[in-house]
Amino acid sequence: MGSGLNGWGKFWPVAVAALAMGAAAYWQWGLKPDMSPVSTYGSSEKTFFKPNEVKEEETTEICFYGVVWYRVGCPSTLTTYLTPSKGDRLDLPSYRINVPPAAGPVAKKCRPWTAPKIGDRSSQMIFSGFAEHLCGKQDNPTRIITNLPAVPITINKR
Repeated sequence: MGSGLNGWGKFWPVAVAALAMGAAAYWQWGLKPDMSPVSTYGSSEKTFFKPNEVKEEETTEICFYGVVWYRVGCPSTLTTYLTPSKGDRLDLPSYRINVPPAAGPVAKKCRPWTAPKIGDRSSQMIFSGFAEHLCGKQDNPTRIITNLPAVPITINKR
C-alpha cells in the first residue's frame, strides 16, 4: 500500500522547501518593489531648453515632455550639472522633486532655469544629471537612480 502520496512520502518535505526557496528568490529578484524603476525622463528630444542659447545669469526654460512615473511614494531629489566641451564640470544646486499623486505620464511642463556664471569654461555645455529616489522602509531605504538625458545648451558670457 502506501501513504497515499504515490511514492512522494519521502520527498514532499524537499519539494515544499524547494518551492518555498523558489518563491522567495522570485520575490527577491523578480518582484521586489524596492528595486523597480521609479521614473523616466525620456530622450534628449523630450527634454530641452527653450531657448537653448542664453547669457550667464539669464533665465530660460527647461522643458520636460517625456516624464513617466512608474510608482509614487518615494521622496526624490534632482541633481544636475553642466559639462562643458572644455573645462571642469559645473555642479548645480540639487532640489526636491514634486512627486505626482499617481503613477503614469506627467503633463508636459516647462519651468524657469537661470544659467549660471561659467567662468573660463567653454560656452557649449551638456546639461545632465540624475533623480535619486529613496524607496521602501524609512530607516533603511533603497536608493534608486534615474538618469536624465543629455541636453545641449549654449551659455554665453555677459
